[in-house]
Amino acid sequence: MSLQDDANWEAVATAQGMPNMTGSTYRTALIWNSGFNIWLVISEEACTAKAFRGAVKYLVGSGTIVDGIFLDSGGSTQMKCTENTFSGDGRSVVQMIAIITP
Repeated sequence: MSLQDDANWEAVATAQGMPNMTGSTYRTALIWNSGFNIWLVISEEACTAKAFRGAVKYLVGSGTIVDGIFLDSGGSTQMKCTENTFSGDGRSVVQMIAIITP
C-alpha cells in the first residue's frame, strides 16, 4: 500500500500487478503500525483502491501506521468475528488468514 509514499503508491501498485485499481469493488488489507499491532481491514462498500487507501490512512492506527498490503478483493472480501460478519458476494471462502488475539 506504500502508506508512507503518497506520490508513488499507485506506480508501485501497478508495477506489482494490482488488479482493478480504479474499479469500484470490495477491498481487503493487512495494516501494521510502529507498536507491532496488525489490523485486517475490509470495506463493506465497493470503492477504488485510492479511496480505500485514503480511508485506511485516515481511520486506522491513530497516526502510527507503518505500512500495509492490499489483499484479494472483490467477492472474496470477507470477515467473520464476534462483532461482525461480512461477505462481499455472500459465498463462503475457505479461511486464508486468522488473527488470534491474546
